[in-house]
Amino acid sequence: MMMVDLLPLELPEDLSFLESILKEFYEKTGSAVAQRILAGWPNSAKSFVKVFPQEYQRVLRQTAEEQKAHLTNGPMSVVSKPAPVIKDIEDIIPENLDKVRGFMKYPRKTNPYRDPGERQKDWNEIYDFKGVRKTIKTQAARCMECGVPFCQSSHGCPLGNIIPKWNDLEDWREALNQLLQTNNFPEFTGRVCPAPCEVLVLRITPVNIKHIECAIIDNAFEKGWMIPQIPVVRTGKKIAVIGSGPSGLAAAAQLNKAGHTVHVYERNDRVGGLLEYGIPTMKLSKEVVKRRVDLLAEEGITFHTNVNVGKDISAKTLLQENDAVLLTVGATWPRDLPIPGRDLNGIHFAMNFLETWQKHQLGNKIDYDHVNAKGKDVLVIGGGDTGCDCIATSLRQGAKSIVTFEILPEPPEGRAMDNPWPQWPKIFRVDYGHDETKLKFGKDPRNFGILSEKFMMMVKVMLLVSALSK
Repeated sequence: MMMVDLLPLELPEDLSFLESILKEFYEKTGSAVAQRILAGWPNSAKSFVKVFPQEYQRVLRQTAEEQKAHLTNGPMSVVSKPAPVIKDIEDIIPENLDKVRGFMKYPRKTNPYRDPGERQKDWNEIYDFKGVRKTIKTQAARCMECGVPFCQSSHGCPLGNIIPKWNDLEDWREALNQLLQTNNFPEFTGRVCPAPCEVLVLRITPVNIKHIECAIIDNAFEKGWMIPQIPVVRTGKKIAVIGSGPSGLAAAAQLNKAGHTVHVYERNDRVGGLLEYGIPTMKLSKEVVKRRVDLLAEEGITFHTNVNVGKDISAKTLLQENDAVLLTVGATWPRDLPIPGRDLNGIHFAMNFLETWQKHQLGNKIDYDHVNAKGKDVLVIGGGDTGCDCIATSLRQGAKSIVTFEILPEPPEGRAMDNPWPQWPKIFRVDYGHDETKLKFGKDPRNFGILSEKFMMMVKVMLLVSALSK
């Protein structure tokens, strides 16, 4: 059964499109075949056949009929959208974007952050949300809609986000629906994910996937679209989730959607785990975390804070009272650096430093002077996201100087021969904390290829061990 029609090339728009493609091909390649075809144009167009899928034709006819119906006095749709008096910033972008060759025509917006000179003076989120929104449609038009979208491959998004679908962005509501199919918390990943999906291109700069993702979900919250989705039917099964970090919250959300009764146990005084206390507020606003936690609670999830499982309640009790127990813990358990002098004062784990300061910022009555970098020379041992967060936090606290030690050698500007595509590119990157510190002190704080062998006592020095969790 034929699923396509083979049609002659007759429509003026088809002829014009093909001619422009041939001209561009000839200009860039000098092809003798293209030159010969153009020399005989438009008669040579008879040699081409238009392959037109029948299903696509049906959709085009249906769309045309619906548009025509809107111009008649027929019945109105049940839900109508009132025209806004003032357009959103997203709606003022020209609609005639080239989504076929957008990746060639439109440059990537490379700086999604606020000016480093301004943002280092406050604890507000570092992102330039207004700037991102202003260029969102142009950036989304850069998506190539690859036949095999590597951004969704095993080397790309670990969530399996349907990225090309919501990059289309013709309808914000539909983009949201596509996004929420695979991602429980886009407002978190859109801010703090390292975005492996963005590195899977060969010769062009990638699409700003994570910032488009963040814009979609933030827009949904602003428009009031994110309302509690309470399960209609409950299974009668009760599940205990120990730990309210990213994995605990995601597991709780999925189990609740399935209709189970979910109780989440958190040893700290607030829900969120690493999201609440491990990531600084300028990178992930705690209002954003609370907004999501409140929504989960409205959907039926019960949160128990200040409950240390094993002390305040036994594991045996949880097993007896629940049909299943999930362990979603361990992200803040550090890996120590057992070298001489480790027991000296002024040496702190990165997570202890970040958590203590975050609790102080949130209004907890807590002794934070011992982890206050104000007026001190700060040394951060270890790189990565956590190390960068320690740099940025120390800078805002008023550190006298900031230096970091990285055990690995300085990476190259581009891919090395043993680091081919589509592997994660091990290249030199400048994150927000590095950029701010360089502006403040005149140089990048990182020192590469240094193996720490011994801690030595120094006055007004604070050492932050930013090793990976176990």
